[in-house]
Amino acid sequence: MLDLKGHGPKGVLGDGWTANVDDYAIACCWTLGGKLLVVADAVGGVYAYDDKSGTRVWMQHKTHDGGILAMSVHPNGTTFATAGQDGRVLVWGIAEGHINRHIDVDTDWVENVAWSLDGKWLAASCSRKVHIYNSSGEEVWRSDDGDVVACGSQDNSVHFWRRSTEQDSMMSGYPAKPAALTFDDTGTLLATGGGAAITVWSFQGNGPEGTRPGILDFHVQPVTRLSFARRGMLLASTARDGVVAVWSLQEDGNGDPIGAAVLADLGTDLCWRADATKLAAIDAQGGVTVWKVG
Repeated sequence: MLDLKGHGPKGVLGDGWTANVDDYAIACCWTLGGKLLVVADAVGGVYAYDDKSGTRVWMQHKTHDGGILAMSVHPNGTTFATAGQDGRVLVWGIAEGHINRHIDVDTDWVENVAWSLDGKWLAASCSRKVHIYNSSGEEVWRSDDGDVVACGSQDNSVHFWRRSTEQDSMMSGYPAKPAALTFDDTGTLLATGGGAAITVWSFQGNGPEGTRPGILDFHVQPVTRLSFARRGMLLASTARDGVVAVWSLQEDGNGDPIGAAVLADLGTDLCWRADATKLAAIDAQGGVTVWKVG
């Protein structure tokens, strides 16, 4: 088990750089093939940082009335989208930080936004609806995304539905409402956080029904965010006390912590660079931290 006593990152997390945004940092993502890290804050600010030095390349303030709730990078790495409390999605050019398209989704908060793997479609969720847009920003569909839909529930459980069979399954036993859910890129592993422990379910074969999940114990405070790396069986997690951990997983969802560090405040988001050589984390004080991974 990794020991967090003393200063600085441990294990596979090496020294990198730090920066700050103006308010509560709410989302981060790597762009331009990992050359820029883009960070959004809760009051609508968007900031781009150089990958190597951490120098701020550009920034825009008050882009969404009420603030930003989510962000997603286009697969081509040159465009990204933000969603906000103003019911809109904004599509940006990354290099210059200009807004290229405004999409009015609804009058309610747009809580999530995501591009399809081929980049042809943009999905945005608003209340109980999912809206699908084409490359021109025109709405073409309203439905759920993917074959398996998972969510945390108020009864301290995780429900998931298979659209192909309409089967509803439940994973119970969490000490609190699961606040962090994420699939790996293959859709095989689902990591969930409903307390200090992380539960990882495998969808291999006939799972996860009738199988035992992997349980990852390291955090002492409830987990707030989880993120899978695109390469290898690596999972990053962060918690209310700002502790960040990196896990090496097995195919059944079990694993061990191989790196750890501490942020200044509650961890609000994590993002891996596509080649898994760097990990970025943001916190509630507006802190931005990037570590080398190796």
